[in-house]
Amino acid sequence: MKRVWLVGPISWDTVIEVDSYPANGGFAQGKNRKERAGGSASNTAITLASSEVKSNLISFVGDDEIGKKLLKNLAEVSGLESHVRVLPGSSLHAIITVDSSGERTVFALEENRIIDINFDFKFDVNDIVCFPVWRDLYLPWLNFAKTKGAMTAVGLAGFENKDVRADIAIGSSSDLSETKVDFNQVPTVIITKGSEGALLLTSTSKVEVKAQRAEVRDLTGAGDAFLAGVLLGIATDKEIVEAMQMGAKWAAAAVEIDSSIPPSWSDVCHRFGQ
Repeated sequence: MKRVWLVGPISWDTVIEVDSYPANGGFAQGKNRKERAGGSASNTAITLASSEVKSNLISFVGDDEIGKKLLKNLAEVSGLESHVRVLPGSSLHAIITVDSSGERTVFALEENRIIDINFDFKFDVNDIVCFPVWRDLYLPWLNFAKTKGAMTAVGLAGFENKDVRADIAIGSSSDLSETKVDFNQVPTVIITKGSEGALLLTSTSKVEVKAQRAEVRDLTGAGDAFLAGVLLGIATDKEIVEAMQMGAKWAAAAVEIDSSIPPSWSDVCHRFGQ
């Protein structure tokens, strides 16, 4: 079984519900404010840790009160290997608004300083190294993982940089149109389309995987849950379509709860009678 490494931000989320978004210059009343841990890489790593796969998180926090809370939360996650460094200054903090349809909008308040950590990790052919939200600052780390023989995965924004080469790219259709996919950069591409399911694209094929039915409460974390399912499938040697089906189930279970962090894999299996 492969180890999985998630590289990217962990943040503190301030979540506010709004009935609808106002026109420019208008007013909207927020309600049901919630404070909780979040961040795509962290959410996925925590979620994946609830499965049989060894999950690792590479990230950073600041030396502030938010950083202390985030580290405390990580320490309570069973099965997670945390490689989170403490840097001087502020931790990441985001404002997230969720409208009546469950759709979210994210406003980042701090700059991602993960590049300041000492990247001294040891990868090999038994590892999957994933950068779920691609930023070009990760390119040296991606190339390092490749030289060690690790399988690499990036977010769809990686296609914007022609120097990016990875084994698989995965992300939402809102991040990249299908027409911008370059199979010379990444041979296997997964594009999620919300309730419409997901697409598996290669240079020679196109496969659709249906979404699972769900009673939507909050779409926060759906993409992280889908990614966790795909990574779980790949790490346990499932075919890629089966891995996507696992991701679809995890995403459906995630949108039915009010949390940035998706439910455990055992909860997903119970939800779908597995």
